[in-house]
Amino acid sequence: MKQYEIERKFLLRPCLPGRFLRRRGVAYHKYFIQQYYLPRQNGKYIRYRRRDEHYFQTIKSGEGLVREEYEKQVSEKEYRQHLKDHIGKIIEKNRYLFDYRGARYEWDKFLGELKGLSYLEIEFESRADGEQFVLPEIFSPLSPVDVTDDRRFSNSAICRSKYIPALERAEDSAGSADFELFEDISLTIVSILRELAAELERSRKSLHNFEDDPEILHAFRVVCRKSISVLDAFKAFLLPAWYEIHRRNISQLLSKTNSRRDIDVLLGKLPLYRPHTKDGGEGLHTLEELLAKRKEAFHSGIADLSQNTMLAYEISTLASPHFRQDRVKQPAVIAAIDILKNRLHKMIRMGRRLNGSSQDREYHKLRIQFKKLRYFVEAMISFANQKRYEKSLKSIKKMQTILGNFHDCQVQQSLLLVLGSDPDFKNREVNHTIGILIKTIGKQKKREEKRFRKKFDKFEKKADRLKHLFEVY
Repeated sequence: MKQYEIERKFLLRPCLPGRFLRRRGVAYHKYFIQQYYLPRQNGKYIRYRRRDEHYFQTIKSGEGLVREEYEKQVSEKEYRQHLKDHIGKIIEKNRYLFDYRGARYEWDKFLGELKGLSYLEIEFESRADGEQFVLPEIFSPLSPVDVTDDRRFSNSAICRSKYIPALERAEDSAGSADFELFEDISLTIVSILRELAAELERSRKSLHNFEDDPEILHAFRVVCRKSISVLDAFKAFLLPAWYEIHRRNISQLLSKTNSRRDIDVLLGKLPLYRPHTKDGGEGLHTLEELLAKRKEAFHSGIADLSQNTMLAYEISTLASPHFRQDRVKQPAVIAAIDILKNRLHKMIRMGRRLNGSSQDREYHKLRIQFKKLRYFVEAMISFANQKRYEKSLKSIKKMQTILGNFHDCQVQQSLLLVLGSDPDFKNREVNHTIGILIKTIGKQKKREEKRFRKKFDKFEKKADRLKHLFEVY
């Protein structure tokens, strides 16, 4: 029987529909849908759909709010018979059917290749009802966007598309620190890299007037690590050659500060080790003086970074990335969710493997992953609920601190071993002090290792909350 479908469609941010509705006291019925399309005939869309264990053929024509529709139930045999002739993707999704304030809603959460895509559809008795409809406030956390008249978001177009469609950034949001949820991921990447380039420039100016301030050096190292983290996070969207050049450049700039930073850390920790020296601190005092002289030797090199041509190049070009056109053109929030989940999965796997016999470098690799996770989450703050963001960031920082302390112990031990064989440090008291410090730091490293195991188990148990940081529920 021929009939007309009068329907509005709203694009929703990625979410957990069941949990969202339950928390708001809305009862729903959930069922699974699989569907595919045949080639268009006379301008009409032919769709076959499986709904749980029932099968249907639907023929549609028209676009937008009002469309002509004919539907009939068919056998499983007919459904499978035409499957070989389908075009594009086979779409799979869970549908949540519910009533709210007198209207019937269909909420589709897509699966498989289209994971992250979510629609809310409402059918009406008349065109006037559809045009006058205003989506209730209960759905506002889902950042709904009306895509009724956007042909790219029809199921027939989605099945033929390589990507989940992205929306254009609103003109009044240009230059804003906040990102549009459904904008092309390339726009988000450019915005983040633009801010990092500005941070690099601010650090360059500070380095020009470098007066032995560890905070200036720390700020420069942080922006370098942030830049590397962002490049790694979005590597799949960047042209390999462009990515390799910029990652290598920034890594080299960062490496120029490593030796100075290691000495700064050891000098900062030495007063804490004084009670363990048991010799009145003479050897420790001499060691501090020798380290201070060694530190001074790196001073001019740090100041010269402000004139470094590689740094100038990164400041001027970092915000103009070259993209892989076969990977962009998808909503930023969906790309961000995929990156977050993949990164978390990798980190949990790495953390589970660590034990008392693991090499120091394995702990260091996980520490780097926690840093990258933190910088990525901070860069995407606009996509997260503020309360959940703060809790998640707190748990990440806690793990980063523990692994950072462990790594600092390892670096200090290595530096002391090198200094012990350095002619400039050939002093009986100094050598004795170095030996004591290496043992003391070793004990501290063991404590951090045990602390890591305890805290990582807690982190893993709460990882599901972090995994859904950019989703609504």
